[in-house]
Amino acid sequence: MGEYRLQVGGHSRQTGRESRVTLKFNSDGELLNAIALARSALVGWGEWQDSHKIKSAFGKCWWCSTAGHGGMILITQMPISFREPAFEAQYAFPTGPAVKVYAYEFEEDSDWSILLGNDPQAFESELEHMMTWDSNKGMTKEALREKLKGEVERSCRWRKEYEEREKARQEMLDAGKFLRCSAKTADDGRVHVLFENKNGKTIGYFMSKETYDSIPLLDNATPEDYANHDKIDPAPADF
Repeated sequence: MGEYRLQVGGHSRQTGRESRVTLKFNSDGELLNAIALARSALVGWGEWQDSHKIKSAFGKCWWCSTAGHGGMILITQMPISFREPAFEAQYAFPTGPAVKVYAYEFEEDSDWSILLGNDPQAFESELEHMMTWDSNKGMTKEALREKLKGEVERSCRWRKEYEEREKARQEMLDAGKFLRCSAKTADDGRVHVLFENKNGKTIGYFMSKETYDSIPLLDNATPEDYANHDKIDPAPADF
């Protein structure tokens, strides 16, 4: 059986420099060196320090840590519906197979739950890995499963709320609104709040600490929202 090679390139996710990796396929178009793409500078968060393989129903997957960040990298030959690819390539060899390759990133802070929540095989694979941790010694597998399930559900809810909040934020900016972007305490004890629009223009207002605290920090807030709580006064557009 013949082997086909395809060199793909792009910019390093970390440095912005040109980067290339050679992908190898068998005569049926199956990717033989998925880990080469997973480790390349085209995806992920830098050179791997530690890693372990995760069994996935969608393709080849690894958890990796780097000097700055980490998470899961999934390499597939069929697109998945619940994530946009970080990298994709398609090619038809003149005398060989047509091939497709996709790379997906799930960073460790919150995105990891997206894969585990959509892939029971990956969930069970990570559960098995977590059973080896010293911090989990003494826990039964079922207890750890419930713990991991709860973490995945909480993280998925947080992610959904974040995406909804960001969508609403963009809609407000597109409508010409100024949204809270930063704040600091002024010398007189009031809070100096800056608001920014879609074009990067800022305006400022002074308000009491009580007024500032009336709207949660994660909410999209306009000057009008604060004015509905109490009096606000014009302030410089920078600190």
